[in-house]
Parts: sequence; structure tokens; C-alpha cells
Amino acid sequence: MGIDLHCHSTHSDGSLSPADLIRLALTNQATMLSITDHDTVSAYRDLPSEIGLHLVPGVEFSSAWRNVDVHVVGLNIDPYSRDLALICGEQAERRLRRAEKIAKKLFAKKLIGSIDGALEGVRKIAKGSTIGRPHFARYLVEIGSCSDTGAAFKSYLSAGKIGDVKDEWPHMCEVVGWIKAAGGIPVLAHPAKYKVSHLKLVSMIDDFKSFGGRAIEVTSGYQSPDKTKLLADICARLNLSASCGSDFHSLEKRWFQLGKTQPLPVGCKPVWEEWS
Repeated sequence: MGIDLHCHSTHSDGSLSPADLIRLALTNQATMLSITDHDTVSAYRDLPSEIGLHLVPGVEFSSAWRNVDVHVVGLNIDPYSRDLALICGEQAERRLRRAEKIAKKLFAKKLIGSIDGALEGVRKIAKGSTIGRPHFARYLVEIGSCSDTGAAFKSYLSAGKIGDVKDEWPHMCEVVGWIKAAGGIPVLAHPAKYKVSHLKLVSMIDDFKSFGGRAIEVTSGYQSPDKTKLLADICARLNLSASCGSDFHSLEKRWFQLGKTQPLPVGCKPVWEEWS
């Protein structure tokens, strides 16, 4: 479709720099892009002088709703907001505390030699970016505990595994407020990926709207047509706008191609009409 409003750079857990992301998006004939790094907007201080497409400033915040980790994307935000910078700093501290908990669990499982060594190794891999589980996956591969990052996630870091540490993320309502205060549009990220029942998903989206949420990602990466139709129907019933994104992190995951998002179903109101 040429519009990708959810992707990640090396400023969080992506493998490409902001400049390389933009180059790849142009190669894939994208016309609109948002770099939505986890809990940071630092990518917007690291842009090439020539962009060549419509770049929508964005961010992806971690939040909590009924003991479920929920991600909320903020689109068309002010990435230079001082208040937003302070919030991102607080989220980075939460991520560091979470990293310490993950390291302790991996140490208890005898997957790493020491907690301090693992934290130092993860910091080197992250290179100053916000720390996430993908950095631990790369560290486990680096020290020979796992054959590849996919194996690291499958065995130790994915939902329900030892390294899936739940942190005290701010409530979804608070995160929606942050995005609105920064002039942005709150978007519920990849609703089909949460491991909840249909009734709980509908309840989540109902609450999201009541908190001030304005859109949901109707298409996200690769998903079945049935899930897309389900989300489009919820969108229409609740009068929410529809967003789309690849959730691109790296070239290794070829089923998440930057800028190659599925088209929104007929009848969906595109989220970009909120600011155009």
C-alpha cells in the first residue's frame, strides 16, 4: 500500500538506522512512514538531510491493561516536546530495571555467566538505545547459549517463557494521555497479537477508546484476512480510525517487509485523515 506507520530503528530494537530505514522504505516504494521506536523518539534527531517521503513522527509506548502488556503507538506527535523527552527517560529507566530482572532469571537458569556481564553485554549490543528482549536474544547467541535469535525467543524470551518479565508499565490510560499531550493520535498497536479472548479484546478496545484512543492497527505485519476483517468490523462499530504498519524490525523477518503493508479494508477511515 506504500504507507507504513509502525517500524523500528537501531534507536530501540530494530537493526537498521533511521537513514537506512528511510532508504529501504523508498526502495519498497513507500510514500508515508513513521518510525515508532519503543519508548523513545531519539530517531528523529538522527535523520538524513533528504527524506523523500512523508515522515510522520511517531513512538510506541509500553503500557498495562488488566495485567496484559499493551503497546500504544503515538502518531503525528511533537518529537521535540520536553515533556515527552522526560517521559521517554522514565520509560528507559523502567526498561533498565526490567533488563536486570531478565538477567537474574537467565542467570538462575545458568544461561549466562554473570548478571553484571550480561547487562554489560546487552548495553553494548543496544549501543545506547532502549533495551529490549531482542538485545538479550542477540547476547544469548553471542555467548553461545542459543543458535540464533529465533531459538532464544522460542526457548527463553517469548510470552510465558522465563525471560518474559512483566514490569510495572504505566496504565494504558496514562500512556494515551501522554500521546495526546504531545499533539499525537493514540493508536492501539497490533490488536490481533495479544493472547486474549475475543471478548477481552473487544473490552480492551472499548476501554482504549474511552481513555481517548483514536485508532487501531487494522493491519499489522502478516495477519490472516479473518483477523483483518474482525478488526475492521470493530473499528466501524466504535467509529475508530484505522492504521496500518509492518512492525518491521529487521531484514531477517521477511514476512514483515517495510512499506509492504496490507491495504485497509473498504469502509475503514484511514488514520492519516486525522491530520491531513
